[in-house]
Amino acid sequence: FYLKAARHHGDHLVVIVSRDETVRIVKGKLPIQTERERLGAVSNLSYVDEAKLGYTGDKMRVVQEVNPDVICLGYDQTAFVDELKRYLHERKEEITVVRIPAHHPDEFKTSLIRNNLYKQASLPKGMDIYQESLDLHAKHKGKIEVISKVKVEDKKDLSLAYTPGVAEPCRQIHKNKELVYKYTIKGNAVAVVTDGSSVLGLGNIGPEAAIPVMEGKALLFKEFAGIDAFPICLDTQDPKEIIAVVKAIAPVFGGINLEDISSPRCFEIEEALQDIGIPVMHDDQHGTAVVVLAGLLNAVKVTGKEFSKLTIVINGAGAAGIAVAKFLADIARDVILCDSVGIIHKDRESLNPVKKEMVEITNKDNRKGLLEDALNQADVFIGVSKGNLLTPDMVHRMNKNPIIFAMANPDPEILPDAAKKAGAAVICTGRSDYPNQVNNVLAFPG
Repeated sequence: FYLKAARHHGDHLVVIVSRDETVRIVKGKLPIQTERERLGAVSNLSYVDEAKLGYTGDKMRVVQEVNPDVICLGYDQTAFVDELKRYLHERKEEITVVRIPAHHPDEFKTSLIRNNLYKQASLPKGMDIYQESLDLHAKHKGKIEVISKVKVEDKKDLSLAYTPGVAEPCRQIHKNKELVYKYTIKGNAVAVVTDGSSVLGLGNIGPEAAIPVMEGKALLFKEFAGIDAFPICLDTQDPKEIIAVVKAIAPVFGGINLEDISSPRCFEIEEALQDIGIPVMHDDQHGTAVVVLAGLLNAVKVTGKEFSKLTIVINGAGAAGIAVAKFLADIARDVILCDSVGIIHKDRESLNPVKKEMVEITNKDNRKGLLEDALNQADVFIGVSKGNLLTPDMVHRMNKNPIIFAMANPDPEILPDAAKKAGAAVICTGRSDYPNQVNNVLAFPG
């Protein structure tokens, strides 16, 4: 309501987003969303023309830069208001200050407005996909079940499927372990294993909260490849314990799909499980890398660009980002990898071993700075990080006809409409409800 009301006071709405440090000083605690996340969310709103970060020192510096005709304040805004009044009085600035009236404050509290803002910024108009999904999960108590392959209708059926008949396949497998593939589910069964440490773009939400995603992955195995899969969500984030558990359950399964395990532990875990006698793959790495390359090959054709001349910026240096960077580093002119701190370069201190390895094959010009600096004259943005981090201004910094792969889930780094408005030639997300989906399921396990 506040921003829409402010929009009516002029032809061009510029929103100033407070710095994290400013919020901490005013409210006594850091905001739940970072300044970059809040900036991205506000930038993606259709009625906002421009969004800028404020300053931690001179709060009036942004007023000088924007030079507005009207300044709109919230109905209960008190921070820096006296400072603004002094600034305008001393400089005799002819700027109108308007205080936007309250809009049902008993119903629309700050926390509700914040949550609704992020929800509305990530959903197609008129579609509450989150509530629909919640209802679906509640109705079915999950998405998968175990179905019997054989009937058990009389004593004969029970004698064959269970005791005494079941003893014979047990004896045969005991003599020759390879027969386990002939007589049991092992040959068509996959364990989807996670510790809940890096689930979608939601972060470290734990094993219980990870179950719906792992059920979903098991569902994809069944629907797209006819493979029986089961979610194994472990209540440990110790790599040694995870490795030990996977080795211990391996006799039942024909393959292990590691899923949503945070970097850099995921690399250690996958590598340690390559000798257990069955395939073990971390889908976040290899599945993502395959579909990104496939999508980029087509995007290059559409835009008329040459792959060997591309400068590609990858935002997110977790499992997916690292794997994608390794895939593309030998093909593109340059790949610049960014994490939550900024560009990963040779002079950065405290890099983990995986990132140290990556600086040897990426960022050939040793660029430094933040994501927006990396995007200067870049051709491709690949986001495997968090929602609402890419702003239209960042897209403007890129070369003509930029390619945007905003793959964060559930909220992309930038909404398709905002990216298109900013000049993107190709826009893809990881979501099933937007066009041009780039998601692992397009290549694996189908």
